[in-house]
Amino acid sequence: MLRLVFLVGVVALTLASADEVASAKKKPFGLEHGPTYIGGSFVRSIANEMIGEIYGQYRNFRLLSGDMNDIEVEYHKKWSDRGQCEQACNDQADCIGGLCMCKNGTLQIFGQCNDLQFLALSSPRSDEKKYRKPPDPVRPDVCFEYVYERRNGKDERKRRVKASMLNVKMCQIPPFIRKFELKEQNCTFHQPCNVDGVNLMCNQNNDQCECRPGTQWNKKTMECQVFLDVNCMEYGSSDIVGPNKELIELLKAKPSLLAKKVGSKTYEKADLKKSFCYLLEAEAEDYLANQVDESDFYILGLSVGAFFAACCGSICAACCCCQCCASCKQKIKELDPRYRFSQMDQTAQMAALGAVAAGEALDKRDEQNDEYKAAQIQMQQGQVAYAPVPTNPPAGYPPAGGYQPGYPPAQPGYPPAAGPGYPPAQQGYYPPPPQPASGLASYIPNAAPGAVLAGVGAYQGNNAMTGLGVADMVDKYREGGDKDHAFKMAELKGAPPPPPGSYGGAPIEVPPQANPLENANYPRQ
Repeated sequence: MLRLVFLVGVVALTLASADEVASAKKKPFGLEHGPTYIGGSFVRSIANEMIGEIYGQYRNFRLLSGDMNDIEVEYHKKWSDRGQCEQACNDQADCIGGLCMCKNGTLQIFGQCNDLQFLALSSPRSDEKKYRKPPDPVRPDVCFEYVYERRNGKDERKRRVKASMLNVKMCQIPPFIRKFELKEQNCTFHQPCNVDGVNLMCNQNNDQCECRPGTQWNKKTMECQVFLDVNCMEYGSSDIVGPNKELIELLKAKPSLLAKKVGSKTYEKADLKKSFCYLLEAEAEDYLANQVDESDFYILGLSVGAFFAACCGSICAACCCCQCCASCKQKIKELDPRYRFSQMDQTAQMAALGAVAAGEALDKRDEQNDEYKAAQIQMQQGQVAYAPVPTNPPAGYPPAGGYQPGYPPAQPGYPPAAGPGYPPAQQGYYPPPPQPASGLASYIPNAAPGAVLAGVGAYQGNNAMTGLGVADMVDKYREGGDKDHAFKMAELKGAPPPPPGSYGGAPIEVPPQANPLENANYPRQ
């Protein structure tokens, strides 16, 4: 339970920190802001179209203000206005408005596109990615030798550089120099520049990498980004006069259609700057919503550390649940006497069988004593006697005065007329049986088998046998107390007499029987 509470706390703290990161975002451009870089590793790939639109508006601003030279104008007509990128983009990026931007499902970091599925686990912000560390050169086999080392009682084969080859250059790994200078990056046909940055292209005049036209190298992010060279610090909430709406609409137009809309008109550079600053202010909120933050490097809403902590906590909680289930299962299994008996050795089994046999014999004796107790209570509530038995013979047979002439004498086989049919009724009751022991006196012999079993188990160090013996003693004590209580309550409340014919009950009454020869028709002699 404590682990689950800890896990919930970690998740809550992580989500709270994510909210704080989101609330700490600040707009990078707009009113009261100066020149800044946009796009690249600052925003998610879902905002590529918006970056393309802002870049087109910035081109319109520079064209209308006269800051764009003829070479740039011709370049954009040839490439950007057609939606194409010079020297093309790599396979992980798309060309939008003359700029290469990472495809959806990826995130640009240090000018390189990283898959979002493995972003948090691939260390995209490591020094190896930042400084474009090249892979280590393949060293020839002559540099190495194989030796065997003893580990954990086993011989393991290990590959290492020969001592005689340590100072040979081809057998050495070049040191990792944490430095990446754009002017030092050479390019060839087999090694294009866009491998190290989506907006890097090769200058074929000197075979060096450089940023694509319209972008500049940002030393902080180590990539080529769009640089908005416009200072909007002088415009803000204190500005009374708003922007020129006509200029804002012109700045929003597609760069390829701007010349047709403007014609021969000219505009003041200050008005253009003010209108562009207000236009950036209107787009800052959408840009901010797609800005990259720490949550983009989370796994299921958790940072890498919190994710692994949650995984460890979940594994521990699962292990605890499994252990608890196994413990409960074992306890339930131990409640089965057959299982407990199977876990004993032969001596313990014999002792247990002897204790069970003795216990059954004592239980049988207790049952008999209980029957005598019940009968005694029932007879004390009401004295039971036998019913009197009639002694007079039925009237009319044989006839008064002797036998009549003509009739044969009574045939033998019939009972004599005045013979007794039942024993005489006598008043009294059965004497009470000997009083069985009760209370603690009855508990001691009943608990003897359990006590013997517990003693043998304690002597042998068998906890199972000891537990069975103690449990049997407690059970016998509880049963004895329950029976004594039941008998005491029966004596106080009174019990109905036993049924006729049972021990201590009334005899079964037999109704008088009629003489079958009383009305017999005999022939005359």
